[in-house]
Amino acid sequence: MAEELGQIIDKQADKLFIVNTGNIRMHTLYLDLLRQWWHTGQTDFPVLTDNFISRAVSSDVARLKPLFQQYPECHVRFGSHDDEQAGEQIYHYTVRNILTAWMKGETTRPLSLLYWLTGELPLKEQVQSVRKMCEEPAHKWESLLISCEDAMDSLETEKEKEDFYNNLVLFVRLHQSGCRGTVLFCQAFEAWYEKDYVSSYICVHRALREFRKSLDAMAIYEKGKWKGFFSNDCLTNVQLTVENLRALRSYIRITHEEEPFYGWQKRYLMPQSEGIVALLTNFHKHLSDEMLAEKLEEVISTGH
Repeated sequence: MAEELGQIIDKQADKLFIVNTGNIRMHTLYLDLLRQWWHTGQTDFPVLTDNFISRAVSSDVARLKPLFQQYPECHVRFGSHDDEQAGEQIYHYTVRNILTAWMKGETTRPLSLLYWLTGELPLKEQVQSVRKMCEEPAHKWESLLISCEDAMDSLETEKEKEDFYNNLVLFVRLHQSGCRGTVLFCQAFEAWYEKDYVSSYICVHRALREFRKSLDAMAIYEKGKWKGFFSNDCLTNVQLTVENLRALRSYIRITHEEEPFYGWQKRYLMPQSEGIVALLTNFHKHLSDEMLAEKLEEVISTGH
C-alpha cells in the first residue's frame, strides 16, 4: 500500500481519491493511514501506524506495533508479486468448490475453478497444492494469534482490549481458523482418496470445528449497536462453509459406513461382546455425526 501511494505521489495524481472500501468498520486502519497521508503528506507508514495505534487502540504502541506489522507477513501467497496475497475468502471458496466436486463425484478430472490457483492438474494434485500452500501460513497465523491474545490480556482497560480485538485480533482469528480449517479439509480429501474413510470423516470434523471458530470470532465483534453486523456476511459467507462441511461429514458416513449408522460405532467404540449383537437398537441409540466424530477422534488419536 505504501509503495502504491508512493507511485501516486511521484505521478502527482493526488488531487482526488475515490476510495472503495466495501465496509468502513472493517478497514479503519487502512482508511486512517490514508487520512493521515492526505492531511499531512507523511508517507512513513510505520509512523502512521504508530499514530493509529496510540489514537485508536492503546498507548502501549511498543507492544502492539510488531503484531500489526506481522499481520501482512502471514497471508497465503498465490504468486510472486507483492500484492498476490489472499484474503480470508480464499479458504471458503476453495473449500466449497472442492467440496462440491467431491460430493458430486467429479473427482477424476481437474477443477477448472482452481486453475488460477493451482494450474490445470488432476483434482487430487490440486488439493495437495492447496494444502501445501496453506500449511506454512497456518503455522504463522497460529503463532501470531498466540502473541495477539497474550498482548490483549496485558492491556489495562476493557476498552483497549475491545479496540485491539476489533482492529487486529478478529482478523487474525479469521485467518488462523480458516487457514487451519483448509489444511484439515485437504487432508480429509486425501484420506478419502486413499479409501481411509474414517480418517477422512475425522478430518472433516476437525475442519468444521476450525471454521466454527470463525463464527465465534465474528460473534465477539458484534456488541451494542453492532449486534447482527455479520448477518450481512454474504461474500465470504462463513456460515455456508460450516453448513457445507456438516453435509460432507454426513455424506462420508452415509456412503462409507459398512453398516448404516452403526458400523463405525460397533467397530471402534463398543466392546467386542456388544458389537456382535444384531439388534443394537434395543440397547443403544444411533450416534449423531457430532458425537460419533468426537468419540472416534478421541479413540483413534489415543489408540484405544
